[in-house]
Amino acid sequence: MASDVHIIFPLMPGRHKKYDYTEGAWNAISSLIRTGFPEDKVVVITTRNWVIDRLKKIGNIQSRIMREKPHGQKGWFYKPLAYSNALLDPFKDSLMVMSDVDVLFYKNPMKELLEQKEDIWVTRRERFLRPSRVKRMNTNHIDPDRKNFKALKGYMGPTRAYLFLHYALEELPKYGLYSGFVSIKPSVYTELIMAWRLMYDQIKRTPHLQGDQEILDFAIKYLKLSWSVRGLECVKEFHCDDKIVQYHKAKEMGITAYDADADADE
Repeated sequence: MASDVHIIFPLMPGRHKKYDYTEGAWNAISSLIRTGFPEDKVVVITTRNWVIDRLKKIGNIQSRIMREKPHGQKGWFYKPLAYSNALLDPFKDSLMVMSDVDVLFYKNPMKELLEQKEDIWVTRRERFLRPSRVKRMNTNHIDPDRKNFKALKGYMGPTRAYLFLHYALEELPKYGLYSGFVSIKPSVYTELIMAWRLMYDQIKRTPHLQGDQEILDFAIKYLKLSWSVRGLECVKEFHCDDKIVQYHKAKEMGITAYDADADADE
């Protein structure tokens, strides 16, 4: 039974449209520490020392520098590399919470997270066969041939379809799990991170790579880890084009504005 919590933010500096990921991390971590969550249980993984120097102005957070840099891949494939390279082993008796930077915390999440009973907690899932989609789908997408890539792709997307065939699974998953905020028990953490990285390495040079969360989802299912979905009151996630809303909400919370001009790449 876990008795502690660490929240980890993997951060690849850069922008998505108008959204600056380092500024997002500044807002997320600032909001978390303001709730009373211990500073030294916040961990940032990144490739740049200036990012660490900047974020440490918030408080006494932990940091890991990732020496292996992703080449030729978009930013959302960064996470399996970051965790496997810089934080493969869990902290003792601690839940390992993987958080994207496009979040804000409204109260201390420690107590709520420590209620976790399953191996994995996620805040969101997607049903592959939503009723609105079934009416428009070909019948072989509703009950696809387990050995036919095209049929499986129509059901769960190319990444999961490729891995489903590669690992010769038989049971079709009904749901896809999101990786934006995931809590992992320490007893399964290393095994899951290693599987996530292995599957990423197997698929990265194929045309079937979508994103890191599809691979993490499949690794959880392949390892037959217990999981549940729980919306947490303590944290608000911002997605896609809503990311920019995080700036305005952080300002309303009184979080000190991030000064991008203070940073200089090494």
